[in-house]
Amino acid sequence: MLLDIMLRCLSRLQEKDAYGQKKAEANALANDIMASIPFHVADNVESIADQGSVTAAKVNPGKAVGGLLLMHPLYVAANLSIVPPHLQRQMRECITWIGEHMGIGQATVFSKVSSKGQGGTTRLPALLTEHYRLQQHSQTTPSFKARSCSGLVC
Repeated sequence: MLLDIMLRCLSRLQEKDAYGQKKAEANALANDIMASIPFHVADNVESIADQGSVTAAKVNPGKAVGGLLLMHPLYVAANLSIVPPHLQRQMRECITWIGEHMGIGQATVFSKVSSKGQGGTTRLPALLTEHYRLQQHSQTTPSFKARSCSGLVC
């Protein structure tokens, strides 16, 4: 996050050399995060490495702790302006995979929420407002909560 702020400042100051160096550093960090994902979430990392591609190999979900450790850093990185759009998209796909295959509901929510509101995702403040509205309404109608929160982590 600090690198994102630094890059925005360097851009405004028109420091092209420093900007280029920090942008390359940010891209390297984003690529390193992406490269670490199979080691956190898969039981069969060796077969993935033998196949040469995650898409070619069937990924066996590992322990949920790997997904828990990754979902917050992936969410933050996917919403930084310094991360290239194709990596942001891949990070969101990984968060979705963590939610679907590792059974972590919060990851599913993160995959649908963007702080920028891009790509058909819900803006975070809108989600919080809706969640608050549902909570307020459920206090007046107790049976409403069971029906309304079936897909959310409440």
